[in-house]
Amino acid sequence: MKFFLASLLLPVLVAAQDYGAPAAPSSSSGTTSSSAAVPTATSATEHVITVGLNDQFKFSPNNITAKENDTVTFFFEGSFNHSITQSTFANPCTYMSGGFNSGLQPAGNSFSLTVTNASQPIWFYCEQTTPEKHCGIGMVASINAPTSGSNTFSAFMSKALALGQSGEGSQTQSAALGTGALGAFASQAAASATSSSGSSSGSKSSSERVAIGAGAILAGVAAALYTLA
Repeated sequence: MKFFLASLLLPVLVAAQDYGAPAAPSSSSGTTSSSAAVPTATSATEHVITVGLNDQFKFSPNNITAKENDTVTFFFEGSFNHSITQSTFANPCTYMSGGFNSGLQPAGNSFSLTVTNASQPIWFYCEQTTPEKHCGIGMVASINAPTSGSNTFSAFMSKALALGQSGEGSQTQSAALGTGALGAFASQAAASATSSSGSSSGSKSSSERVAIGAGAILAGVAAALYTLA
């Protein structure tokens, strides 16, 4: 009986070890063939922007270049709550309808954007008004702003500074929008830094699930062998 159960155990163990492993390439003797290179996907980059570092009302850095599918993650710092609020170039301190908005976030939280159209610049600002309007003192930033022409990042900053503290309706103080797709510009996600670390623990690949199932079978067979011993 032990030999019979052991013979059942061996195929299960082999299956658990070999699941998902690529098949060894076959060689054909006497012939020459050229195998086409397997295309590899361009790896996405994560860009990091710090918001309110050392209680400065600025994004660090405030102007970056990102490729399509790149992620831009904002980390909130300092004593004041800040936001990542999308605007247009023409109205740098006014929320763009349908755009992204993290809402005012305290230090320790984070906010992420995934760039879905690198050909279009993304403009944003902080909508905090305490102790003064942060956008009006230059707390603005951009992704993929043109380096020449009339709509450069410097021109965007100048427009915000021109509004100063007296621009009517320059701030929205709007609530954070829900996560989801955001047209052609970006997708967003806001999360507390303390709770996001375990967010991926519940998802497992198919190979992990098979390995876990095989482990359970092995444990059961081992228990049966032990009982018969």
